[in-house]
Amino acid sequence: MPRRGAARKLIPGSSRRPAGGGVPRDMKIARITCFALLALVVVIAVLPNLLAPGLDRTPPDPATLIVMPDGDQTTLGDLLERIQLEDARDATASDDEDREPAPPVNEAATEAVITPPAAEPTLVTLDREQIERLLERHRTRPPPEDDVFALAEYSRHQGLWDQAHALYRSVPPGDGDYARAQRRLGWDVFARGYDDPGGGVAHVNASLRADPLDGNGWQDASRVYLRTLGIPAN
Repeated sequence: MPRRGAARKLIPGSSRRPAGGGVPRDMKIARITCFALLALVVVIAVLPNLLAPGLDRTPPDPATLIVMPDGDQTTLGDLLERIQLEDARDATASDDEDREPAPPVNEAATEAVITPPAAEPTLVTLDREQIERLLERHRTRPPPEDDVFALAEYSRHQGLWDQAHALYRSVPPGDGDYARAQRRLGWDVFARGYDDPGGGVAHVNASLRADPLDGNGWQDASRVYLRTLGIPAN
């Protein structure tokens, strides 16, 4: 007779656990791996926010020198004031146009006009060199001088980090380019331009709050978090 208390042997194919209710080794490894990954995510996402300063909400210095694409120089304050005046002038002109009565329509002349058939779109195949030339032309093309975000993008491409920093910060919350401006500040200006990823954490966070569905925003935020922890990320 077997001794009492002796360990029972498992029957092949049986799902019963050994006496004592021990957890299988594979399940233990899986649990440890899950806990380790969760801890890593928490460290990457939380620790940089604890180490980094909050979002600086003070307006940029209006005396910041801005070099325009044509070579002229102005201050940030003068540039923003000029853009505001032009926007107000355009809004007034638009209201005046809305109040003007529409001219009468000559139905006989309208019927006599023959609309030509629309041309069928043609597919143009570009090689890699042509695509690179087009992208370079787009990057170096002077932006409109009444678009703050476009001027900030131009400054970034030219490596004018202080100027880009001031212009990106001039894009107000609620503007359609605000999320992108904050993302540019966090990753491009602070992490890459200033080599100060900690200073960019608050900006990528603001970008995610403004547009949480932007995949590029999450990608740049993860890069900033990793660099804040001293982990290389490009």
